[in-house]
Amino acid sequence: MRLCLDRGRQRPDRGRPAPQAGAGGQDRRGDLGRGLIATRRGRFRPRPLRAASSRCPTKSPECSGFGPNWRRNFRRPSIFPPEFVARLGRMTRIHSIDYLKFLVATGVVWAHAVLLSGHFHVPTYLFGQGLVRNAVPVFAMISGFLLHATHRKGRTARWLTVLGCAYLFWCLVYLPIWLDGSHMSMPDLIYQLIFGPIHLWYMAALVVAVAMVMTVLRFAPSEIAAQRWLAGSALVLLLTGNAIQSVDFYTSIDMPLNSYRNGAFVEYPFVAMGYLLAGVIRKKGLDWLPRAPVLWLILAGLAVLRLIEAAFSLHYAGLSPAAPPELPPLAVAFCVTLLLAMMRTPLPAPRAPLGMISMFVYFLHYIVILSALSVGIGNVWALTVIGVLVPTMATYALIWTLGFIRPLLQSDR
Repeated sequence: MRLCLDRGRQRPDRGRPAPQAGAGGQDRRGDLGRGLIATRRGRFRPRPLRAASSRCPTKSPECSGFGPNWRRNFRRPSIFPPEFVARLGRMTRIHSIDYLKFLVATGVVWAHAVLLSGHFHVPTYLFGQGLVRNAVPVFAMISGFLLHATHRKGRTARWLTVLGCAYLFWCLVYLPIWLDGSHMSMPDLIYQLIFGPIHLWYMAALVVAVAMVMTVLRFAPSEIAAQRWLAGSALVLLLTGNAIQSVDFYTSIDMPLNSYRNGAFVEYPFVAMGYLLAGVIRKKGLDWLPRAPVLWLILAGLAVLRLIEAAFSLHYAGLSPAAPPELPPLAVAFCVTLLLAMMRTPLPAPRAPLGMISMFVYFLHYIVILSALSVGIGNVWALTVIGVLVPTMATYALIWTLGFIRPLLQSDR
Protein backbone atom coordinates (compact mmCIF):
# COMPACT_ATOMS: atom_id res chain seq x y z
CA MET A 1 0.00 0.00 0.00
CA ARG A 2 1.45 3.39 -0.99
CA LEU A 3 0.40 6.97 -1.26
CA CYS A 4 -0.25 7.88 -4.87
CA LEU A 5 0.11 11.53 -5.92
CA ASP A 6 -1.14 11.83 -9.44
CA ARG A 7 0.89 14.53 -11.20
CA GLY A 8 -1.88 15.35 -13.61
CA ARG A 9 -1.31 12.30 -15.82
CA GLN A 10 -4.37 10.32 -16.86
CA ARG A 11 -4.07 6.55 -16.54
CA PRO A 12 -4.83 5.01 -19.94
CA ASP A 13 -5.66 1.58 -18.48
CA ARG A 14 -8.18 2.86 -15.96
CA GLY A 15 -9.50 5.92 -17.75
CA ARG A 16 -9.42 7.87 -14.50
CA PRO A 17 -9.54 11.68 -15.11
CA ALA A 18 -6.72 13.86 -13.91
CA PRO A 19 -7.26 16.11 -10.86
CA GLN A 20 -9.01 19.40 -11.52
CA ALA A 21 -7.48 22.73 -10.65
CA GLY A 22 -9.01 24.52 -7.71
CA ALA A 23 -9.88 28.16 -7.26
CA GLY A 24 -7.21 30.59 -8.38
CA GLY A 25 -5.65 28.03 -10.71
CA GLN A 26 -3.97 26.14 -7.89
CA ASP A 27 -3.56 22.43 -8.32
CA ARG A 28 -5.49 20.41 -5.71
CA ARG A 29 -3.61 17.19 -6.31
CA GLY A 30 -2.10 17.37 -2.82
CA ASP A 31 -5.50 17.18 -1.14
CA LEU A 32 -6.62 14.43 -3.47
CA GLY A 33 -3.41 12.53 -2.92
CA ARG A 34 -3.84 12.55 0.82
CA GLY A 35 -7.35 11.16 0.48
CA LEU A 36 -6.65 8.39 -2.05
CA ILE A 37 -4.93 5.05 -1.67
CA ALA A 38 -3.63 3.03 -4.60
CA THR A 39 -4.16 -0.70 -4.28
CA ARG A 40 -1.92 -3.35 -5.80
CA ARG A 41 -4.16 -3.61 -8.86
CA GLY A 42 -3.97 0.12 -9.51
CA ARG A 43 -7.50 0.88 -8.36
CA PHE A 44 -8.17 3.90 -6.21
CA ARG A 45 -10.42 4.02 -3.20
CA PRO A 46 -10.89 6.73 -0.57
CA ARG A 47 -8.84 6.39 2.55
CA PRO A 48 -11.05 6.14 5.67
CA LEU A 49 -10.85 9.20 7.86
CA ARG A 50 -9.64 8.95 11.41
CA ALA A 51 -11.81 9.92 14.30
CA ALA A 52 -11.66 13.48 15.56
CA SER A 53 -9.09 14.14 18.27
CA SER A 54 -7.31 17.06 19.90
CA ARG A 55 -4.77 17.02 17.08
CA CYS A 56 -7.46 16.78 14.42
CA PRO A 57 -10.76 18.25 15.68
CA THR A 58 -12.26 18.07 12.19
CA LYS A 59 -12.40 14.84 10.22
CA SER A 60 -10.98 16.53 7.14
CA PRO A 61 -8.75 14.92 4.51
CA GLU A 62 -5.95 17.25 5.57
CA CYS A 63 -5.68 15.26 8.84
CA SER A 64 -5.69 11.86 7.15
CA GLY A 65 -2.08 11.82 5.98
CA PHE A 66 0.33 9.06 6.81
CA GLY A 67 2.05 9.41 10.15
CA PRO A 68 4.29 7.15 12.19
CA ASN A 69 1.25 5.08 13.27
CA TRP A 70 -0.48 4.93 9.91
CA ARG A 71 -0.78 1.14 9.92
CA ARG A 72 -2.55 1.16 13.26
CA ASN A 73 -4.76 4.11 12.29
CA PHE A 74 -5.85 2.63 8.99
CA ARG A 75 -9.23 0.88 9.01
CA ARG A 76 -10.76 -0.68 5.93
CA PRO A 77 -14.42 0.26 5.56
CA SER A 78 -16.86 -2.62 5.87
CA ILE A 79 -18.87 -3.55 2.78
CA PHE A 80 -21.42 -5.47 4.86
CA PRO A 81 -24.48 -4.04 6.61
CA PRO A 82 -24.18 -3.56 10.39
CA GLU A 83 -26.69 -6.30 11.20
CA PHE A 84 -24.65 -8.82 9.20
CA VAL A 85 -21.45 -7.78 10.96
CA ALA A 86 -23.18 -8.18 14.33
CA ARG A 87 -24.36 -11.62 13.29
CA LEU A 88 -20.83 -12.63 12.39
CA GLY A 89 -19.68 -11.36 15.76
CA ARG A 90 -21.94 -13.86 17.47
CA MET A 91 -20.22 -16.69 15.56
CA THR A 92 -16.78 -16.05 16.99
CA ARG A 93 -14.91 -18.85 18.68
CA ILE A 94 -16.92 -20.37 21.52
CA HIS A 95 -14.43 -21.40 24.18
CA SER A 96 -16.94 -23.70 25.84
CA ILE A 97 -16.59 -26.08 22.91
CA ASP A 98 -12.89 -26.48 23.67
CA TYR A 99 -13.71 -27.41 27.25
CA LEU A 100 -16.36 -29.84 26.02
CA LYS A 101 -13.94 -31.53 23.64
CA PHE A 102 -11.46 -32.07 26.45
CA LEU A 103 -14.20 -33.39 28.75
CA VAL A 104 -15.45 -35.83 26.13
CA ALA A 105 -11.91 -36.96 25.30
CA THR A 106 -11.36 -37.72 29.00
CA GLY A 107 -14.55 -39.79 28.99
CA VAL A 108 -13.25 -41.79 26.03
CA VAL A 109 -10.01 -42.48 27.91
CA TRP A 110 -11.97 -43.70 30.94
CA ALA A 111 -14.14 -45.99 28.80
CA HIS A 112 -11.14 -47.58 27.11
CA ALA A 113 -9.39 -47.94 30.47
CA VAL A 114 -12.40 -49.93 31.72
CA LEU A 115 -12.54 -52.10 28.60
CA LEU A 116 -8.83 -52.83 28.38
CA SER A 117 -8.42 -53.52 32.10
CA GLY A 118 -11.56 -55.67 32.29
CA HIS A 119 -13.10 -53.88 35.28
CA PHE A 120 -16.78 -54.60 34.61
CA HIS A 121 -18.83 -53.70 37.67
CA VAL A 122 -22.33 -52.37 38.14
CA PRO A 123 -21.27 -48.74 38.81
CA THR A 124 -18.90 -48.65 35.84
CA TYR A 125 -21.55 -50.24 33.62
CA LEU A 126 -24.22 -47.73 34.60
CA PHE A 127 -21.87 -44.77 34.32
CA GLY A 128 -20.41 -45.97 31.02
CA GLN A 129 -23.56 -47.13 29.24
CA GLY A 130 -25.63 -44.30 30.67
CA LEU A 131 -23.39 -41.26 30.26
CA VAL A 132 -19.96 -41.93 28.77
CA ARG A 133 -21.35 -43.64 25.68
CA ASN A 134 -22.54 -40.21 24.55
CA ALA A 135 -18.92 -39.23 23.86
CA VAL A 136 -18.92 -40.40 20.24
CA PRO A 137 -22.17 -38.67 19.18
CA VAL A 138 -21.14 -35.49 21.02
CA PHE A 139 -17.78 -35.51 19.24
CA ALA A 140 -19.60 -35.99 15.93
CA MET A 141 -21.98 -33.14 16.71
CA ILE A 142 -19.07 -30.84 17.56
CA SER A 143 -17.43 -31.80 14.26
CA GLY A 144 -20.61 -30.93 12.38
CA PHE A 145 -20.92 -27.65 14.26
CA LEU A 146 -17.38 -26.65 13.30
CA LEU A 147 -17.88 -27.94 9.76
CA HIS A 148 -20.43 -25.20 9.13
CA ALA A 149 -17.83 -22.42 9.37
CA THR A 150 -15.28 -24.49 7.45
CA HIS A 151 -17.75 -25.02 4.61
CA ARG A 152 -18.67 -21.33 4.42
CA LYS A 153 -14.98 -20.46 4.11
CA GLY A 154 -14.56 -22.95 1.26
CA ARG A 155 -12.01 -25.07 3.12
CA THR A 156 -13.91 -28.34 3.31
CA ALA A 157 -11.80 -30.16 0.73
CA ARG A 158 -8.58 -29.20 2.47
CA TRP A 159 -10.04 -30.14 5.84
CA LEU A 160 -11.10 -33.55 4.54
CA THR A 161 -7.64 -34.08 3.06
CA VAL A 162 -5.94 -33.27 6.36
CA LEU A 163 -8.40 -35.50 8.21
CA GLY A 164 -7.79 -38.41 5.85
CA CYS A 165 -4.02 -38.03 6.02
CA ALA A 166 -4.13 -37.93 9.82
CA TYR A 167 -6.26 -41.07 9.85
CA LEU A 168 -3.85 -42.97 7.60
CA PHE A 169 -0.86 -41.79 9.63
CA TRP A 170 -2.29 -43.06 12.90
CA CYS A 171 -3.36 -46.30 11.24
CA LEU A 172 0.31 -46.74 10.38
CA VAL A 173 1.35 -45.89 13.95
CA TYR A 174 -1.07 -48.47 15.39
CA LEU A 175 -0.29 -51.04 12.69
CA PRO A 176 1.67 -53.40 15.01
CA ILE A 177 -1.27 -53.38 17.46
CA TRP A 178 -4.19 -54.03 15.15
CA LEU A 179 -2.29 -56.50 12.99
CA ASP A 180 -1.00 -58.31 16.10
CA GLY A 181 1.45 -60.41 14.12
CA SER A 182 -1.23 -61.94 11.90
CA HIS A 183 -0.86 -62.19 8.15
CA MET A 184 -3.82 -60.21 6.87
CA SER A 185 -4.91 -60.56 3.27
CA MET A 186 -5.28 -57.53 1.06
CA PRO A 187 -9.13 -57.56 1.10
CA ASP A 188 -9.10 -57.76 4.90
CA LEU A 189 -6.59 -54.92 5.07
CA ILE A 190 -8.75 -52.73 2.83
CA TYR A 191 -11.79 -53.64 4.93
CA GLN A 192 -9.99 -52.57 8.09
CA LEU A 193 -8.90 -49.28 6.53
CA ILE A 194 -12.43 -48.52 5.33
CA PHE A 195 -14.13 -49.09 8.68
CA GLY A 196 -11.16 -48.22 10.90
CA PRO A 197 -9.09 -50.42 13.23
CA ILE A 198 -9.54 -50.34 17.03
CA HIS A 199 -10.49 -46.84 18.26
CA LEU A 200 -9.62 -45.22 14.91
CA TRP A 201 -12.99 -46.33 13.54
CA TYR A 202 -14.27 -42.91 14.66
CA MET A 203 -11.91 -41.13 12.25
CA ALA A 204 -12.86 -43.37 9.33
CA ALA A 205 -16.55 -42.87 10.10
CA LEU A 206 -16.07 -39.11 10.43
CA VAL A 207 -14.53 -38.88 6.96
CA VAL A 208 -17.53 -40.75 5.54
CA ALA A 209 -20.02 -38.62 7.47
CA VAL A 210 -18.48 -35.32 6.38
CA ALA A 211 -18.34 -36.51 2.77
CA MET A 212 -22.04 -37.40 2.96
CA VAL A 213 -22.94 -33.98 4.35
CA MET A 214 -20.96 -32.28 1.59
CA THR A 215 -22.71 -34.42 -1.03
CA VAL A 216 -26.12 -33.34 0.26
CA LEU A 217 -25.08 -29.68 0.29
CA ARG A 218 -23.71 -29.92 -3.24
CA PHE A 219 -26.77 -31.45 -4.87
CA ALA A 220 -29.47 -29.65 -2.89
CA PRO A 221 -31.18 -27.00 -5.08
CA SER A 222 -31.34 -24.42 -2.27
CA GLU A 223 -30.29 -23.83 1.31
CA ILE A 224 -33.76 -24.63 2.62
CA ALA A 225 -33.80 -27.87 0.65
CA ALA A 226 -30.35 -28.78 1.96
CA GLN A 227 -31.53 -28.30 5.54
CA ARG A 228 -34.56 -30.50 4.93
CA TRP A 229 -32.48 -33.18 3.22
CA LEU A 230 -29.96 -33.20 6.04
CA ALA A 231 -32.62 -33.41 8.74
CA GLY A 232 -34.62 -36.10 6.94
CA SER A 233 -31.66 -38.28 6.03
CA ALA A 234 -30.21 -37.94 9.54
CA LEU A 235 -33.46 -39.17 11.08
CA VAL A 236 -33.81 -42.08 8.66
CA LEU A 237 -30.22 -43.26 9.02
CA LEU A 238 -30.28 -42.92 12.82
CA LEU A 239 -33.37 -45.10 13.09
CA THR A 240 -31.99 -47.58 10.56
CA GLY A 241 -28.75 -48.05 12.45
CA ASN A 242 -30.63 -48.43 15.73
CA ALA A 243 -32.88 -51.07 14.17
CA ILE A 244 -29.89 -53.08 12.88
CA GLN A 245 -28.24 -52.93 16.30
CA SER A 246 -31.48 -54.03 17.97
CA VAL A 247 -31.70 -57.04 15.69
CA ASP A 248 -28.14 -57.99 16.58
CA PHE A 249 -28.62 -57.47 20.34
CA TYR A 250 -32.13 -58.79 20.99
CA THR A 251 -32.39 -61.63 18.46
CA SER A 252 -30.37 -64.68 17.52
CA ILE A 253 -29.33 -63.09 14.23
CA ASP A 254 -25.63 -62.24 14.33
CA MET A 255 -24.96 -58.92 12.63
CA PRO A 256 -21.40 -57.68 12.00
CA LEU A 257 -20.33 -54.83 14.25
CA ASN A 258 -19.52 -52.57 11.32
CA SER A 259 -22.97 -53.08 9.84
CA TYR A 260 -24.31 -50.46 12.25
CA ARG A 261 -21.16 -48.88 13.73
CA ASN A 262 -20.09 -46.82 10.74
CA GLY A 263 -20.14 -43.32 9.39
CA ALA A 264 -23.60 -43.53 7.85
CA PHE A 265 -25.56 -44.84 10.85
CA VAL A 266 -23.60 -43.56 13.86
CA GLU A 267 -21.84 -40.34 12.92
CA TYR A 268 -23.67 -38.84 9.95
CA PRO A 269 -26.89 -38.13 11.88
CA PHE A 270 -25.04 -36.23 14.60
CA VAL A 271 -22.69 -34.45 12.18
CA ALA A 272 -25.75 -33.27 10.27
CA MET A 273 -27.41 -32.13 13.51
CA GLY A 274 -24.33 -30.17 14.50
CA TYR A 275 -24.18 -28.54 11.07
CA LEU A 276 -27.85 -27.54 11.22
CA LEU A 277 -27.47 -26.25 14.76
CA ALA A 278 -24.54 -24.06 13.71
CA GLY A 279 -26.64 -22.61 10.91
CA VAL A 280 -29.43 -21.69 13.31
CA ILE A 281 -27.02 -20.11 15.81
CA ARG A 282 -25.34 -18.15 13.03
CA LYS A 283 -28.68 -16.61 12.09
CA LYS A 284 -30.18 -16.09 15.53
CA GLY A 285 -27.20 -16.04 17.87
CA LEU A 286 -27.24 -17.66 21.30
CA ASP A 287 -29.71 -15.34 23.01
CA TRP A 288 -32.75 -17.24 21.74
CA LEU A 289 -31.66 -20.33 23.69
CA PRO A 290 -32.73 -20.90 27.31
CA ARG A 291 -30.34 -19.71 29.96
CA ALA A 292 -27.52 -21.95 31.13
CA PRO A 293 -29.12 -22.95 34.49
CA VAL A 294 -32.28 -24.08 32.69
CA LEU A 295 -30.30 -26.14 30.19
CA TRP A 296 -28.19 -27.74 32.93
CA LEU A 297 -31.36 -28.62 34.84
CA ILE A 298 -32.83 -30.24 31.74
CA LEU A 299 -29.54 -32.08 31.19
CA ALA A 300 -29.63 -33.42 34.75
CA GLY A 301 -33.10 -34.84 34.15
CA LEU A 302 -31.97 -36.42 30.88
CA ALA A 303 -28.93 -37.90 32.65
CA VAL A 304 -31.23 -39.58 35.18
CA LEU A 305 -33.29 -41.03 32.34
CA ARG A 306 -30.13 -42.30 30.66
CA LEU A 307 -29.03 -44.01 33.87
CA ILE A 308 -32.46 -45.63 34.17
CA GLU A 309 -32.12 -46.81 30.57
CA ALA A 310 -28.72 -48.34 31.38
CA ALA A 311 -30.24 -50.04 34.45
CA PHE A 312 -32.90 -51.67 32.26
CA SER A 313 -30.17 -52.90 29.89
CA LEU A 314 -28.21 -54.28 32.85
CA HIS A 315 -31.30 -56.11 34.11
CA TYR A 316 -32.03 -57.55 30.67
CA ALA A 317 -28.55 -58.48 29.40
CA GLY A 318 -26.37 -58.48 32.52
CA LEU A 319 -22.80 -57.23 32.75
CA SER A 320 -21.35 -57.23 29.27
CA PRO A 321 -18.94 -55.04 27.30
CA ALA A 322 -21.39 -55.12 24.41
CA ALA A 323 -23.29 -51.85 24.06
CA PRO A 324 -27.08 -52.31 24.03
CA PRO A 325 -29.21 -50.23 21.67
CA GLU A 326 -30.21 -46.86 23.06
CA LEU A 327 -33.41 -44.92 22.67
CA PRO A 328 -32.76 -42.51 19.77
CA PRO A 329 -34.90 -39.62 21.09
CA LEU A 330 -33.22 -39.77 24.50
CA ALA A 331 -29.73 -40.00 23.01
CA VAL A 332 -30.31 -37.06 20.66
CA ALA A 333 -31.89 -34.93 23.39
CA PHE A 334 -28.99 -35.58 25.79
CA CYS A 335 -26.28 -34.75 23.23
CA VAL A 336 -27.99 -31.62 21.93
CA THR A 337 -28.73 -30.34 25.43
CA LEU A 338 -25.15 -30.94 26.56
CA LEU A 339 -23.77 -29.00 23.60
CA LEU A 340 -26.22 -26.12 24.09
CA ALA A 341 -25.62 -25.99 27.84
CA MET A 342 -21.88 -25.73 27.31
CA MET A 343 -22.29 -23.00 24.71
CA ARG A 344 -24.62 -20.99 26.96
CA THR A 345 -22.21 -21.26 29.89
CA PRO A 346 -19.81 -18.29 29.84
CA LEU A 347 -16.33 -19.71 30.27
CA PRO A 348 -13.04 -17.83 29.95
CA ALA A 349 -10.61 -18.53 27.17
CA PRO A 350 -8.52 -21.55 28.19
CA ARG A 351 -4.89 -20.85 28.90
CA ALA A 352 -4.01 -24.31 27.58
CA PRO A 353 -4.53 -25.35 23.94
CA LEU A 354 -7.44 -27.63 24.80
CA GLY A 355 -8.34 -28.30 21.19
CA MET A 356 -4.90 -29.63 20.36
CA ILE A 357 -4.65 -31.48 23.67
CA SER A 358 -7.99 -33.20 23.02
CA MET A 359 -6.77 -34.34 19.63
CA PHE A 360 -3.56 -35.79 21.08
CA VAL A 361 -5.49 -37.46 23.90
CA TYR A 362 -7.73 -39.19 21.39
CA PHE A 363 -4.89 -40.41 19.20
CA LEU A 364 -2.37 -41.40 21.89
CA HIS A 365 -4.39 -42.62 24.86
CA TYR A 366 -4.92 -46.15 23.53
CA ILE A 367 -1.24 -46.94 23.17
CA VAL A 368 -0.52 -45.18 26.49
CA ILE A 369 -3.06 -47.37 28.31
CA LEU A 370 -1.64 -50.52 26.73
CA SER A 371 1.85 -49.48 27.80
CA ALA A 372 0.67 -48.82 31.35
CA LEU A 373 -1.05 -52.21 31.50
CA SER A 374 2.14 -53.90 30.31
CA VAL A 375 4.07 -52.55 33.32
CA GLY A 376 1.43 -53.67 35.82
CA ILE A 377 -0.76 -50.57 36.27
CA GLY A 378 -4.32 -51.87 36.41
CA ASN A 379 -6.32 -49.28 38.32
CA VAL A 380 -8.96 -47.67 36.11
CA TRP A 381 -8.53 -44.16 37.48
CA ALA A 382 -4.74 -44.39 37.32
CA LEU A 383 -5.00 -45.50 33.70
CA THR A 384 -7.35 -42.61 32.98
CA VAL A 385 -5.00 -40.05 34.51
CA ILE A 386 -2.01 -41.49 32.66
CA GLY A 387 -4.01 -41.66 29.42
CA VAL A 388 -4.75 -37.94 29.67
CA LEU A 389 -1.51 -36.69 31.22
CA VAL A 390 0.96 -38.30 28.81
CA PRO A 391 -0.73 -36.96 25.63
CA THR A 392 -0.97 -33.54 27.29
CA MET A 393 2.76 -33.57 27.94
CA ALA A 394 3.34 -34.70 24.36
CA THR A 395 1.27 -31.75 23.13
CA TYR A 396 3.36 -29.24 25.06
CA ALA A 397 6.55 -30.97 23.94
CA LEU A 398 5.46 -30.61 20.31
CA ILE A 399 4.56 -26.95 20.80
CA TRP A 400 7.94 -26.27 22.44
CA THR A 401 9.78 -28.10 19.66
CA LEU A 402 8.00 -26.16 16.93
CA GLY A 403 8.64 -22.90 18.74
CA PHE A 404 12.34 -23.76 18.98
CA ILE A 405 12.75 -24.94 15.39
CA ARG A 406 10.72 -22.24 13.62
CA PRO A 407 13.11 -19.34 14.45
CA LEU A 408 16.03 -21.46 13.27
CA LEU A 409 14.32 -22.15 9.96
CA GLN A 410 13.45 -18.48 9.52
CA SER A 411 17.03 -17.43 10.28
CA ASP A 412 18.35 -19.81 7.62
CA ARG A 413 16.22 -18.08 5.03
